Amino acid sequence: MRVFAVAGVAREEEDALRDGLAGLSKKEWAMRASRAHRMKAAASILLLAGVLAANSDSGADPDANGGRETSATAGERREYTEDVGGAGMKMVWIPPGSFEMGANDGSSDERPVHTVQLDGFWMGATEVTVGQFERFTSQTAFETQAEGAGACWGVTTSGIAANLSEVNWRNPGFNQSDSCPVTCVTWNDAQMFCSWLSRRMSKEYRLPTEAQWEYACRAGTKTRYPWGNDPGGGGGWCNAADQSAKRRFPTWLVFDWDDGFVFTAPVGSFKANAFGLYDMVGNVWEWCSDYYDTDYYARSPRFNPDNALFGELRVWRGGSWFTVPDGCRSANRREAHPASSSVLNGFRVIRIPERRD
Repeated sequence: MRVFAVAGVAREEEDALRDGLAGLSKKEWAMRASRAHRMKAAASILLLAGVLAANSDSGADPDANGGRETSATAGERREYTEDVGGAGMKMVWIPPGSFEMGANDGSSDERPVHTVQLDGFWMGATEVTVGQFERFTSQTAFETQAEGAGACWGVTTSGIAANLSEVNWRNPGFNQSDSCPVTCVTWNDAQMFCSWLSRRMSKEYRLPTEAQWEYACRAGTKTRYPWGNDPGGGGGWCNAADQSAKRRFPTWLVFDWDDGFVFTAPVGSFKANAFGLYDMVGNVWEWCSDYYDTDYYARSPRFNPDNALFGELRVWRGGSWFTVPDGCRSANRREAHPASSSVLNGFRVIRIPERRD
């Protein structure tokens, strides 16, 4: 078992955990996944396909399943609530626009700063919750990759990051309510959730691209953080490594403020940005659809960029309850293997608009 001390400069420590995740996915996932686990995963996928087909053929009006859109006049926020198997998921409209993506004062993979122009899209106001993910798994008998492997990267009681047996989204090693963000999900797991939701609601749900994610996170700001340039001003904005975490884990490097949570917080516990989105930084890292490429910004197209063709690793954005100032910047990028999972990561969804939107 590889173990990394959680102390010192946060970027190096969290990179160590991330690198462990990448190493696990490439070398150890296959060793851990017994033939029985692989058969169970295949059965889950087949069952999911059957459920999706049944929902697709039902002929039901998707709005009758609970999609309630609020009509908006100029200056009002557009939003609706999707019925995720009995658990509501609030979606807000992100208007089309352009912004400067990246940062000159960050890591090399955040440069060059470049102009991006995006079409409008719908985005989950919060990260996908434990309760919403439970509806998906209960209706499809889906088994996550961490459940199949019998382990997930977690944090021990002494604040050490380690690959822990029996840790998964149902049991991350700390208490969670149904309103907390789901953790221990791989990029592949998140894709399956999006496919299920798309077929169930007859709408196109997916993970956001990096550009969509950063545009939504910034919500018109040009500062390092959603709240400004001073990391000390983040109190009330997010759940990250803070004074409450330091009381539990004294060696951690943390923000100066106290958000009241050591681990995950119920979604929507902190301030929303100008688009009405919660927890765009902190709580859990969020998967993006793109492949990660350290040099992608140098050749990224201006309109609706999506690095969907080549690569091995995928992208995390936004930081987590474990993350300190550098990782919570709006421009910060991290990479991870699509079959990796940890108690630090989750996801949120977007929806591609239809003509009637």
